[in-house]
Formats: sequence, C-alpha cells, structure tokens
Amino acid sequence: MKRKQQNQIIFFFPVFDLGGVEKNFLIISNFFVNNIKNFNYSLITYNKTLYLINNINNKIKIIYPFLKLPVIFRRLKFIHCLILLSIECFKFEKGVIFSFQGNFYALLIAWIFNKKIIIRSNLAPEAWSKNFLKKIIFKKLLSKSNLIIVNSSEFKKQFKKYFNVKAKKIYNPILPHKKDTNNRVKFKDNFYRKDTINLINIGRFVKQKNQAEIIKALSNVKYPSIFRLVLIGNGIEYYNLLNLVKKKKLKKFIKIINNQKKKFFYFKNADIFILSSLYEGLPNVLLEAAMLKKYIISSNCPTGPKEIIENYKYGEMYKYKSVSNLTKTLNKFDNKKTLLKKYKKKVNLKHDMFNARHNLNQYRTELLKVVSEI
Repeated sequence: MKRKQQNQIIFFFPVFDLGGVEKNFLIISNFFVNNIKNFNYSLITYNKTLYLINNINNKIKIIYPFLKLPVIFRRLKFIHCLILLSIECFKFEKGVIFSFQGNFYALLIAWIFNKKIIIRSNLAPEAWSKNFLKKIIFKKLLSKSNLIIVNSSEFKKQFKKYFNVKAKKIYNPILPHKKDTNNRVKFKDNFYRKDTINLINIGRFVKQKNQAEIIKALSNVKYPSIFRLVLIGNGIEYYNLLNLVKKKKLKKFIKIINNQKKKFFYFKNADIFILSSLYEGLPNVLLEAAMLKKYIISSNCPTGPKEIIENYKYGEMYKYKSVSNLTKTLNKFDNKKTLLKKYKKKVNLKHDMFNARHNLNQYRTELLKVVSEI
C-alpha cells in the first residue's frame, strides 16, 4: 500500500459522551479546521453519536468501527480504537496524533509507529496513576510525547511530581453560554423561588462528581426549607441519588433532572453553583458558572477549582470529602440573600482563564510547533 503524503491531524477520542471534555474537543478541533487550512483532519472514536455529528465540523472525517457488539466494555472500546489508530498511522506518513482520551493507548501507538503526538490530559494524575506498574510504564511513554497539554497550574505541577515531565498549561477555551434556540417551547418551572437560596450542580451522576455529599449536607443544615437544589446530569448514580433524597426526606427541596435541554433555565436562575467532585482537571462547569456570574461553592479537590476561584473572586472552597464542612458553608447563607449581594461586588472575569480566543490561539501555536518538526 502506498502511503499518503498529506499532513494529517488524527484526533483520538475513543468514548465520546456528553461532558466538558467533549465540549473542549469540539471547540478546539473546529477552531483548527477553520484556522489551519493545509491539513486533513480525522477523528477516531467508537460511537458516531448524534451529538457528535451535529456539532463537529464536517471537514473532520469520523473513523469508527462499522461492526460493533451491542454491549462492550469501555476498555475493549479503547482497544478497538487503538487498532483503527494503527491503520490510520500506517496510511499517513506525516500524521500527527492529538489525543484527548485514552492517552496510554495513543502514546503506545505513537511509539510503535514513530509518530508525533500531542496529548491533552483532563484528570488529575492521582485519579488514574495509583497502580505502580502502570505509573512506571506511563512515565516512560510520556517522556516520548512531543507535547503534553494540561489545563491548570496545579495540574502542571502534578505532572512534574508524578512523572517528572514538563507540561504546557492552556486553559479550557469556554465559549459564552447560549440558550438552546432549537427548543421552541419556552420552559418554565416554579421550583426555584425568589425567597430561597437556589443551588445547582451540573455533572455526570458518577462517584467522581460526588453529588451525594451535597444532599447529605442539605439534610444537616439548620433550615433546609430556605434552600432549593437542582441536580442535572445522567449516569449510573442516578437512582442512588433519588433514593438518598427520599431517605433524607428532602423531595420538596431537591429536584434531580436528567434532561440536558432544561439546563440553561436552571443555570440562569440559580444563585449558587456547587461543585462536590473528588477530583477534576479544570472543570468547565465552574468556568460556565463564572461567565453567568454565579456564586461558586467548590470542594478543594485536585485540580483546578482553587485556581478558578482565586481568579474569579466570587466563591469559596470547602474541604472535599467533608459533609460537615459543606454544611457549615451553607449554614451561613440566609434566605434574604444579603451575603450574596455583598460578595458579588468582587466578580472578576478579566483573567486569560476566561478568554476563549486567547486560549485557542495558544493551542494553534503549540500544534504548529509540533507539525513544523515533521
């Protein structure tokens, strides 16, 4: 087979769901297509989802397995995509891999085929590097990468600490939140009230996001009736969260929604955004909350939340994995919202962290540096 000579950017994103990392990928990849013209672009993923099709630039070729089992383990999906990546690397002599997920697999293929590779890491290393053998192998592979991109200063320090490699910090390019123009029926709901402190959490219902901690904290506050909490997302913890609300007798004060179309309505009308995660990278949802000028209460989990709040100045941290600390934080608010009005004077959105164009241009500069070495 004759190998193709065109410059090729091969995006690697095996399991494409609906979350912050996916949003970042779509913004970055679409920006590349529109601003770096002399390349062919392809994406290797397991599922060609409707969300992906509707939001990705049509100049990016989606490569996915045509024959799939109806149910398959996540790791097998990664291996399946690893095979597709191998084929694509063989076809294009000048291919550059840009991995957004499954970095271990992408690094392995880049090493085997001697390809340039950029990896973007999304989760704090302590979340996925506890296995000693895996850590040693990953450290070796990371040393072979051409560029490692992380999205916070703390994240960058952790890469140095865990793997002794240098990483480039580029903040997530978050675009201003827009109302869903495709939804013709204007959604209304009276769950939030003017005389209550209206709380919101948006994220996948999984152990990492730890929404149960918010429910437990609300069950311990002095006056639960002055609060209203909306949890928006989907995932395997959905029914566990519903049962916990029922057990704590908080059904009047907590609403759990797995319909993303209603997200903007609740986000816009909330007073406080709460992040309860056990670990993060640089959580998109906190940047979105900042753009909507919401007060933020966040766990001090690794990595990212502290950096956002320090620059935004309209929020506070509580000790992660601590229901009592979150309860104490909530207890200081009253239903007159006087404290929120006082704090809002500190809002600051002038930092580069909130400048999407600045961050996207950084991505372009770093990509072109790697490509120029081919």
